[in-house]
Amino acid sequence: MASLVLVELNELLSVDGTLQKLGPRTLEAVAELTRAFRQPENRTVASQDLFVTLTHLLRLITQVSTDVSSIELAESELIAGKTKGAVVSTLLPLAAETVRCLRNLCVECLRNQNFCRTTGALEEAIKLLLILLGLPPDVGDEILFVALRCSIQFLGNAAVGNVQNQCTVWSAAFPDLLLRCLLLSDSKAVDYCCMLLHTCFNTSRVNTLASNSSGLPLARAILDVCHTHPELEWPLLLVTQHVLPSSFFIPTIYQDLNHRQRLTVLEVLEVQLDEPPEKELSLPPSLLLLLPWQLRQCGTALLELLAQAADRESISEDVVELQRVLRCLCRATAQPGRFPDLLDHPDILPCALELLHATSEAEKQNGALYCTDKADYSVASRQLDQGFKCEMVRLVGNLCYENKTNQDKIRELDGIPLILDSTSIDDNNPFLEQWAVLAIHNLTEHNLENQAVLAAMKRQGFAPGVDALRGLGVEVEEREGRLYFKTTKKPPST
Repeated sequence: MASLVLVELNELLSVDGTLQKLGPRTLEAVAELTRAFRQPENRTVASQDLFVTLTHLLRLITQVSTDVSSIELAESELIAGKTKGAVVSTLLPLAAETVRCLRNLCVECLRNQNFCRTTGALEEAIKLLLILLGLPPDVGDEILFVALRCSIQFLGNAAVGNVQNQCTVWSAAFPDLLLRCLLLSDSKAVDYCCMLLHTCFNTSRVNTLASNSSGLPLARAILDVCHTHPELEWPLLLVTQHVLPSSFFIPTIYQDLNHRQRLTVLEVLEVQLDEPPEKELSLPPSLLLLLPWQLRQCGTALLELLAQAADRESISEDVVELQRVLRCLCRATAQPGRFPDLLDHPDILPCALELLHATSEAEKQNGALYCTDKADYSVASRQLDQGFKCEMVRLVGNLCYENKTNQDKIRELDGIPLILDSTSIDDNNPFLEQWAVLAIHNLTEHNLENQAVLAAMKRQGFAPGVDALRGLGVEVEEREGRLYFKTTKKPPST
């Protein structure tokens, strides 16, 4: 059947390539071929002549489209009595069906992929894609997006497992065409573009994004897509399987990314660090060692903010990033045998203790980290306050787990009283007391020096958390060195 349709299609295209010949019957013939090549047995017997014909058809479409390149401006008749609407209704469906047919032909078929390259179908599809990208979105509406999607899918299918086709597509599409596809308003086309990038990427090409100034906008766009389209699968695969594993990419461009893009990197990294220990992660040390550097950079911004006691209602971008960095560090250091470079890093513990001290002092003075007046406590500040101190205590505890060097460093930096001070109840930091107790355990386990520091401490009265207990109707008394609790009234109903 496919051979008969091919004969008919050749007859339709044999006279000339004017718009009249690219009519409804041509579209019907190509659609018949598209349906036939959904079946693997039909794909394996497709002749090279078929690819020659489809390439010729693509060439005619691009030529006619180029002749009417003013389609988005013209309101009068264009070619052979055809109006703008007629051109759109003829060319776009035929263009979409032709690349859809080629897309089907390339599915899991190396032979057909090679035919696409040797007959020039890849080059013609790229030319068509450039024309389609040049049309305004209102031209053809949905059918334009269909043509865009099918064109990108064809390039992706032709490149899967085919190194030569990947080179052809990459050399023609990097970086401008790929960037324009990522910026499309159609989420499906964006997803297919990420699939194409995933197919073509290798270590060298990923590094090119960071080392080539023209590749940096594409790198930023990839991260933006992860944020704007979290429901799409291919952008996430692209970042987790190519971007994060690169020892060169993120460390090189991180400082050139904007706030939202850096947060995206940290969010994806956090998800990766949550993977179970039995799952092997290809996270390079250069990526993980960005975390201590960012802890110091963002921590400095937090200290400056805390020093502005008169106005803490606004939260800087650095402080928001600091919270995400802390969460990543907590997850990484909770697996001591997995990322040893972080446990031995000389800057993490001093920085964490400095931040913990500064935030504790700010809370004692103001009752919250980022404002002096509870009535003016912004929603953003409240969200950031939640768990912030808890993450720092958790990080210190993780770093001291079965690590004598870090245990001793905490003592030398006078950090033990600071951790003990975190055992009080804190409305803004649920489970802070539990993390502080665990940190004390990790600090003192098999460490006689740290145990001696605790033994030498004297009781100085009740911790501030007692006031919170009284507010809940629980009274605390000390008699003969022991604490007694009793209920004084029922807590208010909520």
